[in-house]
Amino acid sequence: MYADDLAYIHDAGFSHHARGTADGVVGLLRANGVDGGLVVELGCGGGITAAHLTASGYDTLGVDQSAGLLRLARQRAPRARFTRGSFFDFTVPPCAAVLSMGECLGYRAGKRGGTGAMMRVIRRVHRALPRDGLFIFDLVTPKVAEAATYARSGPDWALNSQNTRDRTGAWLRREITTFRRHGHGYRRGSAPPHVQLYDAANLSRRLRDLGFAVRVRKSLGDYDLAPGRVLFIARKR
Repeated sequence: MYADDLAYIHDAGFSHHARGTADGVVGLLRANGVDGGLVVELGCGGGITAAHLTASGYDTLGVDQSAGLLRLARQRAPRARFTRGSFFDFTVPPCAAVLSMGECLGYRAGKRGGTGAMMRVIRRVHRALPRDGLFIFDLVTPKVAEAATYARSGPDWALNSQNTRDRTGAWLRREITTFRRHGHGYRRGSAPPHVQLYDAANLSRRLRDLGFAVRVRKSLGDYDLAPGRVLFIARKR
């Protein structure tokens, strides 16, 4: 879970993906006939996509388990509704579309995560959608090529990540250390998120077996996803 400092740093330094895909998400909804209604966002983060959705006329419900990110989301998208909790436990209400951007579905939350947990989420999404409803999400594939060490900093923060794969190659472990200015010094924090790596072809077959028509892309509108990431556009048949 993103504690306050990591939530702040994520929003300040790593929101380019949400900003890059937000317009494309709205365009994709429009292009597929979803012109209004409720859009549910699983792992809504700091509310960047939610703000675009409400500005475009959609009712929006965001779900995230980080209190820090939800505070930012409520400020950024005051017309959206938000609830705190894990999407592994969340019952998706009837809606026109469901989103999960930023590889959220691949994260492990405590002991929960992995293919089985994600497929249970996807089944709940399928039940909540009407015919031709959309499920749009992105994930990391085994083709990802993250550097072993990654660092970035801003005026009042810094982040370092040590990245390794487990022996099976199915999980990417990021040992994240954060530093955020606090008074005259910096406060240090840490987080060990695990991200499962999914084969796009295998997951597409699973989605089709559940009753989705599936397209896989490496870009959304004018925004190219980072290498090793793929976008799934699943329409309920």
